[in-house]
Amino acid sequence: IQKAVSNVIAKNTGVSIYYVDTMAAMAADVSSNLAITDIHPTTIGYKVIAAEYWKQIELLVDNAVTAAPMNSTVLIDGKSVSFEAYNINDNNYFKLRDIAMALNGTGKKFNVGYNSQKGSIILSSKTAYAVVGGELTSSGNSSGVGTAKTLPTVYLDGNALSLATYPIGGYNYIKLRDLAAAINFGVTYTESTNIISI
Repeated sequence: IQKAVSNVIAKNTGVSIYYVDTMAAMAADVSSNLAITDIHPTTIGYKVIAAEYWKQIELLVDNAVTAAPMNSTVLIDGKSVSFEAYNINDNNYFKLRDIAMALNGTGKKFNVGYNSQKGSIILSSKTAYAVVGGELTSSGNSSGVGTAKTLPTVYLDGNALSLATYPIGGYNYIKLRDLAAAINFGVTYTESTNIISI
């Protein structure tokens, strides 16, 4: 049924129909989410379903924000690296490919791919980053930029992730700490020196 509904939605792009794939979320922990496999959700399962619906509903709510250029110094393994990053709601957002490029050659390296057929971002941990060009460059922008949150489909080593992103200048910006938790690299901030250490 889920596949049939998904196919109908895919054929009706541009209309006010939204498909929420709750099965993928339920499959993350079948024993906790389903009382009887593939049939009846548990209380926890219903909460998982509600969370998936909220992710889509939240995007329909006016969530426009202004992204302010970040002015912190960023250190990667103690070495200063320049990023074009933005502060949104007191959180720092970095270009996904910039972080992948900066961590290339370290134990926390990861690759970034894109599945154009599915419109999904593919992350592969412990894999050398394949340079596409434009990484770690600056647009020279020094003022706030209007943007709104999106929830692209992101997979890490085949597992779905929920990573809120903000599109800015044609690039996906992801909260640094969310990406750090997913890839498992450390992030600290020293307020007295305004330094972010990765």
